Amino acid sequence: MEVGDTITKQRTFTNEEIIAFGELTRNTGLVHIEPDEFGRLMVQGLLTASIITEIGGELGLLGQNMNFSFVRAVYTGDTITCNLHIDRIEELDRSSNIFFSSEFINLNNKIVLTADGKGVLIKTG
Repeated sequence: MEVGDTITKQRTFTNEEIIAFGELTRNTGLVHIEPDEFGRLMVQGLLTASIITEIGGELGLLGQNMNFSFVRAVYTGDTITCNLHIDRIEELDRSSNIFFSSEFINLNNKIVLTADGKGVLIKTG
């Protein structure tokens, strides 16, 4: 991992995932449990943001803080692409602080969410 790297993940959420996440988090607002006129549910913001945790898991990055800006609603059936950019790396003795920014984009190339934050990468060996 180097400054300037971009990691990309894509996901399409289903109605079943929205219901399960709502039950798990107790976020069962009507927009998350009653379909709209097109049969879609609104995806919880933090479920959309969870795409970033897949990236963190693959990198072995432990999240320390994240700031989210929710820009547009996401609905089941929408395919969302998260582009995470490595902005800065701060090397420490036994770990590295990784500073990142990201944008989440729908198929219409509209930003639905932005996030920035910091994670720690523990050095092994």
